[in-house]
Amino acid sequence: MEEETKPKRSFKSVLINILIILTLLIISIFMYAKYIGTSGINVKEYLVKSDKIPKSLSGSKIIYFSDLLLGSTTNLDTLKLIAKRINELNPDIVIFGGNLLSDLKYLDNKSDLVSELKNIGASLGKYFVLGDNDSEEVRDILLESDYILLENDYDLIYKDSTTPICLMGFNSYNKSLYNLDKINDCEGYYKIYFTHESDLLYKINDYSFDIFLAGNTLGGEINIPFYGPFYKFSGSVKYYNGYYNLNDKEIFISNGLGNKKTSLRFNNRPSINFIRLKSTEQN
Repeated sequence: MEEETKPKRSFKSVLINILIILTLLIISIFMYAKYIGTSGINVKEYLVKSDKIPKSLSGSKIIYFSDLLLGSTTNLDTLKLIAKRINELNPDIVIFGGNLLSDLKYLDNKSDLVSELKNIGASLGKYFVLGDNDSEEVRDILLESDYILLENDYDLIYKDSTTPICLMGFNSYNKSLYNLDKINDCEGYYKIYFTHESDLLYKINDYSFDIFLAGNTLGGEINIPFYGPFYKFSGSVKYYNGYYNLNDKEIFISNGLGNKKTSLRFNNRPSINFIRLKSTEQN
């Protein structure tokens, strides 16, 4: 008795099956990037050690968040979640790196914005710079929310000691509003520089800082494995990864919270940077 032979699949049927699988895969990735990739908040935590950090400030916690871009993939509920998440971390210093709004209709909800931004607590102070997308109205909202604006200027932050750290903020690189005239004013102190666009590093070629914080990159929105960010935004073309160490200086770049180009995030959840300082100063 002859064995039955299974009919061979035609090339056409195999091709159709492959196309169906690829289509389902693409749809699944798209749905993930639109509804899951843009939700939640990822806290990227780092420990920074230095003998220049005063012992009184050892253990201090710094939050840097940027590119909220309310009206893109974010809304007031997102801001409430961010405030809750930041407060759970109990920071000493909170820094907003610019680009608060994507949709100007949120200016009509000014009181709600102020309420939520003011709700974010920090024992040693809250600071901000304006991004290339921020208006004077945004400036006023943040000032009313108890944030201190550092426009190419610095503040000395003390905690139970006569030795402070120096926090210096720089205006927008894209708008050519930055000014580096005061970078030598904090000589001898531990220096934290912050701004909106990361490529300001081009101009600070003496690495006079200890920590540099920036945003604007949005992590490329879509981060393709083995390729990198799909989008590179003006002002963050060279420095777009989350972390660099240059000349033993620590550089942290936030992936932000909202979107500019698309309503998608893949392999790149909305995030804030959480930095702990540890003094290695010897007696």
